[in-house]
Amino acid sequence: KQLVLKNLRDDVFKNKDLPPKKVIESQIRNVTRTLSSLDLNTRLVDLESEELIFESANGQRIYFEQLSNGEQHLYFRAFYLSLLNLKDAVIMVDEPEAAFHPKWQQSIATLYQNVGENNQVLIATHSPHIMASVPPECLFMLHIDESDGKRKIRVINAAKAGKHSQGLEPDRILKEIMQVKSLRDYETQRDIDELSQLLTVGTFESKRAEELADKLTTQLGREDPFIILLEHELLMLRRKKRTPALATA
Repeated sequence: KQLVLKNLRDDVFKNKDLPPKKVIESQIRNVTRTLSSLDLNTRLVDLESEELIFESANGQRIYFEQLSNGEQHLYFRAFYLSLLNLKDAVIMVDEPEAAFHPKWQQSIATLYQNVGENNQVLIATHSPHIMASVPPECLFMLHIDESDGKRKIRVINAAKAGKHSQGLEPDRILKEIMQVKSLRDYETQRDIDELSQLLTVGTFESKRAEELADKLTTQLGREDPFIILLEHELLMLRRKKRTPALATA
């Protein structure tokens, strides 16, 4: 906070021909514009000699220290970058998702795009939310190639590889871009695999299958894709089991 306030005071002295209030209002506009793509619960409303003043969602005036850790990071970045007056520059950012809620990760790339004029932004990230916010032409993946017995790092452009990114749900980014085989924890995936093997006409009504089905339904909820498929599969298996009896009758 003190670094931001020092830079703001320096900016006031650099613009002695303007009233301090005008300089402060200009800085507030710059910060607000930089953060315009993010859905924040607070907004910057005033700057004092030793304090940054914000307004919460319920209209209460609060100080910088009262913001959440994520909001402090966002405002600091917006302040710092807006004070640099970057133009025709390269902005390099390493894992900006740290301490940020997923809804802010979805828009963090836009924060850097809003900084200055004609800048190029390079972001290194492991966040599927950030990857889902950029077009595939702008997404590059580092791939370790060991096909010839030597480890080599290849840079693959998502668009040229025929992959999609912008607008995808995070689960698809994890599977299709980041190549995560399973999105579930080990124990849950183990139970799903075991139950899937028991889904045959002869074993779907076994005690173990019933235990696993009840456990997973309680754990995952009926809206989970696997549970939806499970209920459909059980319905089909029950129909198959009844069919021979009906035909004999």
